[in-house]
Amino acid sequence: MIQVKDNNILWVNLTTGKITKEEVPALFRKKFIGGNGINLKLLFDSGAMFESPFSEKNPFIVGVGPAVGTGLLAGNKCTLTSKSTITGLYGDSSSGGDFALNMKAVHIDHIYVDGKSEKPCILYIDKNGNPEIRDASEAWGKNAVEVVDYFESLYGNKIEVLSIGRAGESLVRFASVTVSRWHAAGRTGMGCVMGSKKIKAIVIETKRPIEINYYDKNKIRKLNKRWFAIAKKSFMTKNENVEGSLFLIKKYNDLNCLPVRNCQKGYEEKAKAIYSAPFNLKYVTKKIACYSCIAKCGREFEIKEGPFKGEKEKILTMEQLYL
Repeated sequence: MIQVKDNNILWVNLTTGKITKEEVPALFRKKFIGGNGINLKLLFDSGAMFESPFSEKNPFIVGVGPAVGTGLLAGNKCTLTSKSTITGLYGDSSSGGDFALNMKAVHIDHIYVDGKSEKPCILYIDKNGNPEIRDASEAWGKNAVEVVDYFESLYGNKIEVLSIGRAGESLVRFASVTVSRWHAAGRTGMGCVMGSKKIKAIVIETKRPIEINYYDKNKIRKLNKRWFAIAKKSFMTKNENVEGSLFLIKKYNDLNCLPVRNCQKGYEEKAKAIYSAPFNLKYVTKKIACYSCIAKCGREFEIKEGPFKGEKEKILTMEQLYL
């Protein structure tokens, strides 16, 4: 139903500085559907299974699937794939945010990064899809939210950023990757892989509208309308709308599987302070919905009293609590 032109893989070698771009093979799109499917194929072909996760031969891959940017339900996801620094096995983690939309807007479906840079760097992609490796020495040492402010001061606020903080730089094996400022790919140590390559961030300029060719646009619209109708009736969707993503903290705590102190404990009494009910009542100022999603599980909040009065922030994923 979706026929998209210019599905490209961006090949980036940080050791040599060489960047090339080629169209995703049609056979890949047919046999390995979606961002994580093709990502896994690229990882398998790399031979990283025979190398250390910290090797320059272990690629860091960002991929988006065919639904991204189409308006289909939750069509804003990207998948990060590499050999895991935690398990030494296949690792991937997914995230929402507008970074995936920006990839699709510049006709890049997969960003494949291998090699290692001698000094901190970023991959910068302009609104026409032109990539460039740039120095990021000034950004090294900043946390993942500070670094977005820094890049916006350099390039303006019409950018999306996928970045690591100090944990990734320090090669903490379970380090997360922050995507579009408020989202997190928090599993399997993808931030550690980025840190081992000394790539602080991938920055993409915003381009709108997203131009995608459809084989049957009306059929896509009808399908999406039906999916939205089903999602509205879902208990999970309703619960996320009312409580926000923080409802999972109580669920995990009750089940004794909240990852406290690097998973040394499964329960924490202090976590009750950020259960969704008291948190929403005391701090939340606004609900937030991601692109093409009706759950509105994100929250803007503000601390209204005490020594941190006036501090404002957003929570869109539970992983943000552990960054």
